Amino acid sequence: MFFYFIFVFMVLVGLFFLNKKQKIISYFFIGLAVVLLFSFRDLSVGTDTINYVDIFLGSSRFNLNDFKIEPFFIFLNYLIYNFNESIFLYFLIVSILWYIVWLLNIEIFSTFHKDISWLTLLTTSAYLTLFNITRQSIAMALSVLALGLLLQKKYFSFIFISLLALGTHYSSILILLAFMLVLKITNPLIFLLSSLFLSTTISIAMIEYVSLFSVRYSSYSTVSDSITGINLIIFLVFKLFLFYYLYYKFYLNDYLYKVFLSLFSIGFSILVVFKFLGLPDEGPVRLSIYFLIFEVFLYPYLFYIIKDMYMRSVVKFLFYSFMISVFFYTIYSGFGGLYPYSVRGF
Repeated sequence: MFFYFIFVFMVLVGLFFLNKKQKIISYFFIGLAVVLLFSFRDLSVGTDTINYVDIFLGSSRFNLNDFKIEPFFIFLNYLIYNFNESIFLYFLIVSILWYIVWLLNIEIFSTFHKDISWLTLLTTSAYLTLFNITRQSIAMALSVLALGLLLQKKYFSFIFISLLALGTHYSSILILLAFMLVLKITNPLIFLLSSLFLSTTISIAMIEYVSLFSVRYSSYSTVSDSITGINLIIFLVFKLFLFYYLYYKFYLNDYLYKVFLSLFSIGFSILVVFKFLGLPDEGPVRLSIYFLIFEVFLYPYLFYIIKDMYMRSVVKFLFYSFMISVFFYTIYSGFGGLYPYSVRGF
Protein backbone atom coordinates (compact mmCIF):
# COMPACT_ATOMS: atom_id res chain seq x y z
CA MET A 1 0.00 0.00 0.00
CA PHE A 2 3.03 2.29 0.35
CA PHE A 3 2.89 3.53 -3.27
CA TYR A 4 -0.83 4.19 -3.05
CA PHE A 5 -0.24 6.28 0.08
CA ILE A 6 2.38 8.27 -1.85
CA PHE A 7 -0.11 8.71 -4.69
CA VAL A 8 -2.83 10.02 -2.37
CA PHE A 9 -0.34 12.32 -0.62
CA MET A 10 0.75 13.86 -3.94
CA VAL A 11 -2.86 14.33 -5.01
CA LEU A 12 -3.67 16.05 -1.71
CA VAL A 13 -0.67 18.36 -2.15
CA GLY A 14 -1.96 19.21 -5.62
CA LEU A 15 -5.46 19.90 -4.29
CA PHE A 16 -4.00 22.09 -1.54
CA PHE A 17 -2.34 24.32 -4.15
CA LEU A 18 -5.48 24.22 -6.30
CA ASN A 19 -7.47 25.66 -3.40
CA LYS A 20 -4.77 28.31 -3.06
CA LYS A 21 -5.39 29.29 -6.71
CA GLN A 22 -1.92 28.11 -7.76
CA LYS A 23 -3.01 26.03 -10.72
CA ILE A 24 0.36 25.35 -12.31
CA ILE A 25 1.85 23.86 -9.15
CA SER A 26 -1.39 22.03 -8.45
CA TYR A 27 -1.66 20.40 -11.86
CA PHE A 28 2.02 19.48 -11.76
CA PHE A 29 1.57 17.46 -8.55
CA ILE A 30 -1.70 15.89 -9.64
CA GLY A 31 -0.31 15.01 -13.06
CA LEU A 32 2.88 13.61 -11.55
CA ALA A 33 0.85 11.39 -9.22
CA VAL A 34 -1.33 10.11 -12.06
CA VAL A 35 1.55 9.44 -14.43
CA LEU A 36 4.00 7.88 -11.96
CA LEU A 37 1.55 5.42 -10.40
CA PHE A 38 0.45 4.25 -13.84
CA SER A 39 3.85 4.21 -15.53
CA PHE A 40 6.14 2.65 -12.93
CA ARG A 41 3.93 -0.34 -12.14
CA ASP A 42 5.08 -3.88 -12.65
CA LEU A 43 3.38 -5.85 -15.40
CA SER A 44 1.69 -7.96 -12.72
CA VAL A 45 -0.26 -4.92 -11.48
CA GLY A 46 -3.60 -4.97 -13.29
CA THR A 47 -5.34 -7.98 -14.75
CA ASP A 48 -5.19 -6.65 -18.34
CA THR A 49 -1.78 -4.97 -18.19
CA ILE A 50 0.05 -7.81 -19.92
CA ASN A 51 -2.52 -7.82 -22.75
CA TYR A 52 -1.85 -4.15 -23.49
CA VAL A 53 1.88 -4.78 -23.38
CA ASP A 54 1.40 -7.55 -25.96
CA ILE A 55 -0.58 -5.16 -28.15
CA PHE A 56 2.18 -2.57 -27.87
CA LEU A 57 5.05 -4.95 -28.55
CA GLY A 58 3.22 -6.39 -31.54
CA SER A 59 2.08 -3.03 -32.90
CA SER A 60 4.64 -3.03 -35.71
CA ARG A 61 2.79 -6.00 -37.22
CA PHE A 62 -0.67 -4.43 -36.95
CA ASN A 63 -2.69 -3.48 -39.97
CA LEU A 64 -4.86 -0.39 -39.61
CA ASN A 65 -7.50 -2.27 -41.59
CA ASP A 66 -7.73 -4.90 -38.85
CA PHE A 67 -10.82 -3.72 -37.01
CA LYS A 68 -10.53 -6.21 -34.14
CA ILE A 69 -8.61 -3.48 -32.34
CA GLU A 70 -9.68 0.11 -32.83
CA PRO A 71 -7.65 2.01 -35.51
CA PHE A 72 -6.70 5.09 -33.46
CA PHE A 73 -5.44 2.94 -30.60
CA ILE A 74 -3.44 0.82 -33.05
CA PHE A 75 -1.99 3.96 -34.62
CA LEU A 76 -1.07 5.39 -31.21
CA ASN A 77 0.72 2.15 -30.29
CA TYR A 78 2.44 2.10 -33.68
CA LEU A 79 3.76 5.66 -33.30
CA ILE A 80 5.10 5.09 -29.80
CA TYR A 81 6.66 1.73 -30.67
CA ASN A 82 8.46 3.12 -33.72
CA PHE A 83 9.78 6.01 -31.66
CA ASN A 84 10.95 3.83 -28.79
CA GLU A 85 10.14 0.26 -27.75
CA SER A 86 10.20 1.11 -24.05
CA ILE A 87 7.15 -0.15 -22.15
CA PHE A 88 7.72 2.60 -19.57
CA LEU A 89 7.54 5.25 -22.30
CA TYR A 90 4.37 3.62 -23.62
CA PHE A 91 2.70 3.79 -20.19
CA LEU A 92 4.02 7.32 -19.72
CA ILE A 93 2.54 8.68 -22.96
CA VAL A 94 -0.80 6.91 -22.46
CA SER A 95 -1.20 8.28 -18.92
CA ILE A 96 -0.17 11.80 -19.99
CA LEU A 97 -2.74 11.68 -22.80
CA TRP A 98 -5.45 10.57 -20.37
CA TYR A 99 -4.48 13.27 -17.88
CA ILE A 100 -4.44 16.09 -20.44
CA VAL A 101 -7.91 15.18 -21.72
CA TRP A 102 -9.32 15.11 -18.18
CA LEU A 103 -7.58 18.38 -17.40
CA LEU A 104 -9.52 19.91 -20.29
CA ASN A 105 -12.75 18.24 -19.15
CA ILE A 106 -12.56 19.60 -15.61
CA GLU A 107 -11.61 23.05 -16.87
CA ILE A 108 -14.69 23.02 -19.11
CA PHE A 109 -17.27 21.58 -16.74
CA SER A 110 -16.16 22.33 -13.17
CA THR A 111 -16.73 26.04 -12.73
CA PHE A 112 -16.54 25.76 -8.93
CA HIS A 113 -14.89 23.41 -6.42
CA LYS A 114 -12.56 21.82 -8.95
CA ASP A 115 -10.79 20.04 -6.10
CA ILE A 116 -13.91 17.93 -5.53
CA SER A 117 -13.97 16.94 -9.20
CA TRP A 118 -10.30 15.94 -9.14
CA LEU A 119 -10.64 14.01 -5.89
CA THR A 120 -13.67 12.12 -7.22
CA LEU A 121 -11.93 11.38 -10.51
CA LEU A 122 -8.76 10.02 -8.93
CA THR A 123 -10.25 7.98 -6.07
CA THR A 124 -12.91 6.13 -8.07
CA SER A 125 -12.98 3.73 -11.00
CA ALA A 126 -12.72 6.72 -13.38
CA TYR A 127 -8.92 6.64 -12.88
CA LEU A 128 -8.43 3.06 -11.73
CA THR A 129 -9.97 1.65 -14.92
CA LEU A 130 -7.07 3.19 -16.83
CA PHE A 131 -4.89 0.34 -15.51
CA ASN A 132 -6.98 -2.42 -17.06
CA ILE A 133 -9.41 -1.16 -19.69
CA THR A 134 -7.03 1.45 -21.04
CA ARG A 135 -8.73 1.82 -24.41
CA GLN A 136 -12.13 2.36 -22.84
CA SER A 137 -10.73 4.71 -20.23
CA ILE A 138 -9.20 6.97 -22.87
CA ALA A 139 -12.39 6.73 -24.95
CA MET A 140 -14.42 7.78 -21.88
CA ALA A 141 -12.22 10.84 -21.38
CA LEU A 142 -12.52 11.77 -25.06
CA SER A 143 -16.29 11.27 -24.97
CA VAL A 144 -16.65 13.68 -22.05
CA LEU A 145 -14.53 16.20 -23.97
CA ALA A 146 -16.79 15.69 -27.00
CA LEU A 147 -19.81 16.58 -24.86
CA GLY A 148 -18.12 19.80 -23.77
CA LEU A 149 -17.44 20.76 -27.37
CA LEU A 150 -21.01 19.91 -28.35
CA LEU A 151 -22.39 22.14 -25.60
CA GLN A 152 -20.09 24.93 -26.80
CA LYS A 153 -21.48 24.39 -30.34
CA LYS A 154 -18.04 23.60 -31.71
CA TYR A 155 -19.47 21.01 -34.05
CA PHE A 156 -16.41 20.23 -36.17
CA SER A 157 -14.30 19.75 -33.05
CA PHE A 158 -17.07 17.59 -31.60
CA ILE A 159 -17.08 15.35 -34.66
CA PHE A 160 -13.28 15.08 -34.65
CA ILE A 161 -13.05 14.16 -30.94
CA SER A 162 -15.99 11.76 -31.30
CA LEU A 163 -14.18 9.96 -34.10
CA LEU A 164 -11.07 9.74 -31.92
CA ALA A 165 -13.18 8.25 -29.13
CA LEU A 166 -14.71 5.71 -31.51
CA GLY A 167 -11.26 4.98 -32.89
CA THR A 168 -10.05 4.25 -29.38
CA HIS A 169 -12.95 2.00 -28.34
CA TYR A 170 -16.06 1.23 -30.37
CA SER A 171 -18.25 1.09 -27.26
CA SER A 172 -18.09 4.89 -26.99
CA ILE A 173 -20.80 5.02 -29.67
CA LEU A 174 -23.29 4.30 -26.88
CA ILE A 175 -22.60 7.45 -24.88
CA LEU A 176 -22.14 9.61 -27.98
CA LEU A 177 -25.65 8.64 -29.07
CA ALA A 178 -26.91 9.19 -25.53
CA PHE A 179 -25.64 12.78 -25.68
CA MET A 180 -28.06 13.51 -28.52
CA LEU A 181 -31.02 12.27 -26.50
CA VAL A 182 -30.00 13.86 -23.21
CA LEU A 183 -29.49 17.30 -24.74
CA LYS A 184 -32.96 17.15 -26.30
CA ILE A 185 -34.85 15.62 -23.35
CA THR A 186 -33.44 17.21 -20.22
CA ASN A 187 -35.47 15.26 -17.69
CA PRO A 188 -33.25 12.99 -15.56
CA LEU A 189 -36.17 10.96 -14.18
CA ILE A 190 -37.24 9.97 -17.70
CA PHE A 191 -33.77 8.60 -18.37
CA LEU A 192 -33.63 6.82 -15.02
CA LEU A 193 -36.93 5.02 -15.53
CA SER A 194 -36.55 4.35 -19.25
CA SER A 195 -32.98 3.07 -18.94
CA LEU A 196 -34.01 0.81 -16.04
CA PHE A 197 -36.78 -0.61 -18.21
CA LEU A 198 -34.64 -0.98 -21.33
CA SER A 199 -31.69 -2.42 -19.43
CA THR A 200 -33.95 -5.05 -17.90
CA THR A 201 -35.80 -5.99 -21.08
CA ILE A 202 -32.85 -6.24 -23.48
CA SER A 203 -30.14 -7.42 -21.08
CA ILE A 204 -30.94 -11.14 -21.34
CA ALA A 205 -30.83 -11.08 -25.14
CA MET A 206 -27.64 -9.02 -25.15
CA ILE A 207 -25.99 -11.35 -22.63
CA GLU A 208 -26.75 -14.36 -24.81
CA TYR A 209 -25.43 -12.58 -27.90
CA VAL A 210 -22.21 -11.43 -26.22
CA SER A 211 -21.54 -14.87 -24.74
CA LEU A 212 -21.88 -16.42 -28.20
CA PHE A 213 -19.92 -13.67 -29.92
CA SER A 214 -16.87 -13.89 -27.65
CA VAL A 215 -15.39 -16.87 -25.83
CA ARG A 216 -13.93 -14.37 -23.38
CA TYR A 217 -17.44 -13.57 -22.15
CA SER A 218 -18.80 -17.12 -22.12
CA SER A 219 -19.63 -16.62 -18.42
CA TYR A 220 -22.45 -14.34 -19.60
CA SER A 221 -24.38 -17.26 -21.06
CA THR A 222 -26.23 -17.88 -17.82
CA VAL A 223 -27.87 -15.54 -15.36
CA SER A 224 -26.94 -16.02 -11.73
CA ASP A 225 -29.57 -16.47 -9.04
CA SER A 226 -27.59 -14.26 -6.67
CA ILE A 227 -26.99 -10.52 -6.68
CA THR A 228 -23.35 -9.48 -6.98
CA GLY A 229 -21.79 -6.33 -5.57
CA ILE A 230 -24.47 -5.59 -3.00
CA ASN A 231 -22.23 -3.01 -1.25
CA LEU A 232 -21.70 -1.25 -4.56
CA ILE A 233 -25.45 -1.18 -5.24
CA ILE A 234 -26.15 0.35 -1.82
CA PHE A 235 -23.46 2.99 -2.42
CA LEU A 236 -24.90 3.79 -5.86
CA VAL A 237 -28.43 4.10 -4.49
CA PHE A 238 -27.18 6.50 -1.83
CA LYS A 239 -25.46 8.64 -4.47
CA LEU A 240 -28.52 8.58 -6.69
CA PHE A 241 -30.78 9.77 -3.87
CA LEU A 242 -28.28 12.51 -2.98
CA PHE A 243 -28.05 13.79 -6.56
CA TYR A 244 -31.81 13.71 -7.07
CA TYR A 245 -32.40 15.47 -3.76
CA LEU A 246 -30.05 18.25 -4.87
CA TYR A 247 -31.82 18.35 -8.21
CA TYR A 248 -35.34 18.79 -6.89
CA LYS A 249 -34.31 21.02 -4.00
CA PHE A 250 -31.82 23.37 -5.67
CA TYR A 251 -31.07 22.67 -9.34
CA LEU A 252 -34.40 21.98 -11.01
CA ASN A 253 -33.70 24.68 -13.61
CA ASP A 254 -29.97 24.11 -13.98
CA TYR A 255 -29.51 22.76 -17.51
CA LEU A 256 -25.98 21.40 -17.02
CA TYR A 257 -26.91 19.65 -13.78
CA LYS A 258 -29.83 17.97 -15.56
CA VAL A 259 -27.50 16.76 -18.32
CA PHE A 260 -25.02 15.29 -15.82
CA LEU A 261 -27.76 13.68 -13.74
CA SER A 262 -29.46 12.18 -16.80
CA LEU A 263 -26.20 10.57 -17.90
CA PHE A 264 -25.41 9.33 -14.40
CA SER A 265 -28.92 7.85 -14.19
CA ILE A 266 -28.29 5.79 -17.33
CA GLY A 267 -25.08 4.40 -15.85
CA PHE A 268 -26.84 3.62 -12.58
CA SER A 269 -29.57 1.69 -14.40
CA ILE A 270 -27.15 -0.34 -16.52
CA LEU A 271 -24.94 -1.33 -13.59
CA VAL A 272 -27.72 -2.13 -11.13
CA VAL A 273 -29.60 -4.32 -13.62
CA PHE A 274 -26.45 -6.27 -14.50
CA LYS A 275 -25.57 -6.64 -10.83
CA PHE A 276 -29.03 -8.00 -10.06
CA LEU A 277 -28.42 -10.53 -12.83
CA GLY A 278 -25.25 -11.57 -11.02
CA LEU A 279 -22.91 -10.79 -13.91
CA PRO A 280 -19.12 -10.43 -13.55
CA ASP A 281 -17.40 -7.02 -13.69
CA GLU A 282 -16.30 -7.22 -17.30
CA GLY A 283 -17.61 -6.83 -20.82
CA PRO A 284 -20.97 -5.02 -21.10
CA VAL A 285 -20.98 -4.16 -17.38
CA ARG A 286 -18.15 -1.74 -18.10
CA LEU A 287 -20.44 0.33 -20.31
CA SER A 288 -21.96 1.78 -17.16
CA ILE A 289 -18.68 3.54 -16.31
CA TYR A 290 -19.10 5.83 -19.34
CA PHE A 291 -22.10 7.34 -17.58
CA LEU A 292 -21.21 6.96 -13.92
CA ILE A 293 -18.09 9.11 -14.37
CA PHE A 294 -20.36 12.16 -14.50
CA GLU A 295 -20.45 12.04 -10.72
CA VAL A 296 -17.13 13.87 -11.11
CA PHE A 297 -19.15 16.95 -12.06
CA LEU A 298 -22.16 16.35 -9.81
CA TYR A 299 -20.44 16.32 -6.40
CA PRO A 300 -19.23 19.96 -6.63
CA TYR A 301 -22.87 21.08 -6.70
CA LEU A 302 -23.25 19.78 -3.15
CA PHE A 303 -20.60 22.19 -1.90
CA TYR A 304 -21.89 25.11 -3.94
CA ILE A 305 -25.05 25.30 -1.81
CA ILE A 306 -23.11 25.38 1.48
CA LYS A 307 -22.49 29.09 1.95
CA ASP A 308 -21.03 29.04 5.45
CA MET A 309 -17.24 28.67 5.04
CA TYR A 310 -16.73 26.80 8.30
CA MET A 311 -19.48 24.31 7.55
CA ARG A 312 -18.22 23.85 3.99
CA SER A 313 -14.71 23.14 5.32
CA VAL A 314 -16.07 20.51 7.70
CA VAL A 315 -18.13 18.82 4.98
CA LYS A 316 -15.16 18.92 2.61
CA PHE A 317 -12.94 17.31 5.22
CA LEU A 318 -15.49 14.53 5.69
CA PHE A 319 -15.85 14.12 1.92
CA TYR A 320 -12.08 13.96 1.41
CA SER A 321 -11.77 11.37 4.17
CA PHE A 322 -14.61 9.29 2.80
CA MET A 323 -13.39 9.29 -0.81
CA ILE A 324 -9.84 8.38 0.23
CA SER A 325 -11.27 5.54 2.32
CA VAL A 326 -13.26 4.37 -0.71
CA PHE A 327 -10.07 4.47 -2.77
CA PHE A 328 -8.12 2.27 -0.36
CA TYR A 329 -11.06 -0.08 0.12
CA THR A 330 -11.37 -0.46 -3.67
CA ILE A 331 -7.67 -1.21 -4.03
CA TYR A 332 -7.49 -3.59 -1.07
CA SER A 333 -10.64 -5.47 -2.13
CA GLY A 334 -8.81 -6.65 -5.24
CA PHE A 335 -10.32 -4.32 -7.84
CA GLY A 336 -8.64 -4.99 -11.18
CA GLY A 337 -5.72 -6.82 -9.63
CA LEU A 338 -4.14 -3.53 -8.49
CA TYR A 339 -3.07 -4.89 -5.09
CA PRO A 340 -0.32 -5.52 -4.22
CA TYR A 341 1.47 -2.78 -6.14
CA SER A 342 5.07 -3.29 -7.18
CA VAL A 343 7.49 -1.21 -9.21
CA ARG A 344 8.82 -2.67 -12.44
CA GLY A 345 12.56 -3.09 -12.78
CA PHE A 346 14.39 -1.27 -15.55
